[in-house]
Amino acid sequence: MDNLKDENVADAEITMFLLMCSEKDREFLTVPEGEREEKDYVRLMLTALIFGLKTPFLRLLREAEKNGADILPELKIKAKDFSAVREWIEDFIAAMPEGELRDYCQNVWREKLAKVGDEDFIVSKLF
Repeated sequence: MDNLKDENVADAEITMFLLMCSEKDREFLTVPEGEREEKDYVRLMLTALIFGLKTPFLRLLREAEKNGADILPELKIKAKDFSAVREWIEDFIAAMPEGELRDYCQNVWREKLAKVGDEDFIVSKLF
């Protein structure tokens, strides 16, 4: 029964993330033969984690590894780059359709921003 519950949570997280994504990001996530860049994997992985969605993060990590993408150097750089992460998240939210989900994400992002700053930034402070 716990496995079914875990699968339902995972499916719900994937669905939620796809609803949050722009058309371009949805295509990245759903069309495997599309062009893949390390920065896009990292951007979407960090976005998923910032909004508390572990399953999309893990699936992106698995896909990056499977496709031979070397994401660790990009992840190390961006994990300390407040302005880049902030821009990514704000662009991600701006590309979302108007509605409750977008409003919710904006509120979550505002709350997280209140807890961090540019000085001594590390992305894990946003999780």
